[in-house]
Amino acid sequence: MTDLTGQATGPGAGGKWAVLGLLVFARTTMGLQFQTVADVSEQLVSALGISWHEVGRLIGLYMLPGIFIALPGALLGRRFGDRNLVVFALFLMAAGGALMAVADSYNMLTAGRLISGIGGVVVNVLMTKMVADWFPGKQLSFAMAILIASWPLGLALGLVINGFLLTIANWPAVMWLGAGFSFLFMALVWLLYRNPPGLGQGGPVTLFNLTRNEAILCALAGSVWSLYNIGFIMLPGFGANFFVSIGYGKAQAAYLVSIASWSLILLVPVGGYVSARWGYQKFLLYGAFTVGVAGMALIPVTTYPVLVFVLVGSIAALPAGLIVALPGQILRPEARGPGMGLFFTMYYVGFGTLPEVAGWARDVTGSAGAPLQFGSVMYFAAAVFLTLFFVFKRRFAVSENSK
Repeated sequence: MTDLTGQATGPGAGGKWAVLGLLVFARTTMGLQFQTVADVSEQLVSALGISWHEVGRLIGLYMLPGIFIALPGALLGRRFGDRNLVVFALFLMAAGGALMAVADSYNMLTAGRLISGIGGVVVNVLMTKMVADWFPGKQLSFAMAILIASWPLGLALGLVINGFLLTIANWPAVMWLGAGFSFLFMALVWLLYRNPPGLGQGGPVTLFNLTRNEAILCALAGSVWSLYNIGFIMLPGFGANFFVSIGYGKAQAAYLVSIASWSLILLVPVGGYVSARWGYQKFLLYGAFTVGVAGMALIPVTTYPVLVFVLVGSIAALPAGLIVALPGQILRPEARGPGMGLFFTMYYVGFGTLPEVAGWARDVTGSAGAPLQFGSVMYFAAAVFLTLFFVFKRRFAVSENSK
């Protein structure tokens, strides 16, 4: 921490890993709250009479505000202070979760989900920036990989805790739980977080800091990140419903699906470390996408769905840190703020809209495996955009060298 004179105290005096731990656990509330709709989907359909298409829309609505908020996130943090804005964002997550807990209509669910999503977007964008402030230099990629793992950690905790909670209570209890965790970490961040010693204010951040080439490459990288995440989220989002449809109990299905999230927690840092230590960036990226395309297509039709499910959830987790690092390969230091804002905007454009298509596929086909096969399409699309990123990156480099 820092006192009024700017001197280091508390975590700022050498406890940056403690600060990272605080941010990681606070960010798990995003994954935990995101997972609530998927976990209570069957009860929402039966209790409120909504369709699976509308369930998919609710899932995507959590990310939709990011289309409008991700890019100006750095400006908002600069104006109001990172800690203050994150605390307010966690309050919005708590308020939105509480509204969903008392909802008696689809419109109330929608309003609560959007309020929670606004908070979640701000938490995502600003906590990424806060970790960058604390870990400049060589430790940044590893710290970012740990931060990224907080999302699947929240998903996995949600699957386990919510699955158990639904055996003794109904769906509003799950919403209250997500709201309660958000409120708890709102208080902890307010009490414990301070900026690192010597952090400067920096200059103004605007979209116009980006060159045309940087904007194109950040948009492509953000599209890869979006499509990759949509493909993966089909596993925890619709996997439990699929396993129930083929005869597994609800608690057992929730446990099986949580394996994918736990694998992501463990293997995201491994993929980042392997790439940083030995290279193999493209091999890891394309290898994981190939497994995602083939495995997600096979899960509903294979005689060994659990085995394929676990393999996809494990191998597909490896390149997450590598994808987030793509903008860093091409951005100038003064363009990192708006570049990452554009990166996250593209992520939210896809994540806020495409999960609804998965729910629509479930309704139209009547197959619980259709959303998983939709995930296969998303992995293929991610590979296409990744190829475009590398092609344009090489073309722009040649163009610059020829000047």
